[in-house]
Amino acid sequence: MNVAFNVIVVDALFITICYVIIAQYKVIGQSFRYIGYDEKPLNEYYEDFKSVVADQQKLELKLLSFYSVVHRIVLINVVFTFCSIIIITYLFVERESTNFAIYSCNWTEMDVKFQKLLLLAMCMNNANKLLIRASPKKTINLQFFSSVMMTSYNIVSVMVKTISIENQ
Repeated sequence: MNVAFNVIVVDALFITICYVIIAQYKVIGQSFRYIGYDEKPLNEYYEDFKSVVADQQKLELKLLSFYSVVHRIVLINVVFTFCSIIIITYLFVERESTNFAIYSCNWTEMDVKFQKLLLLAMCMNNANKLLIRASPKKTINLQFFSSVMMTSYNIVSVMVKTISIENQ
């Protein structure tokens, strides 16, 4: 319970800080957009532009500082989430295989009372269908998770290549 609370607090703090930085970028973007649309002397436009660029550079430094702190935390969260989904999926697969194991016993050679008991046990196991759902129709399973991870990896890989090409 304590670990879950810590994860929730860290995620809430992380998301809050990200929204604050996003809002600051929006303000800077708006500031750039409005330069030159009012009646001012040209030298004031230069000063406004320099001021907004200085604010943007300060925000970039804050973002780099924030990133240097949180990138490991985010990576660790992704790894733990990946491991958690794999182990939960494995647990559900093993749970589902119980019915097959029940069916695999030598029930055909048993009396009707045993067969009814076996049927009751199989019905009982099927009564509690536990699934992790992202939406009413989309179930999160290992296949879905690996698809999301591969897509995410491809996107990040393209972004890293684009940034490395721009830096050269």
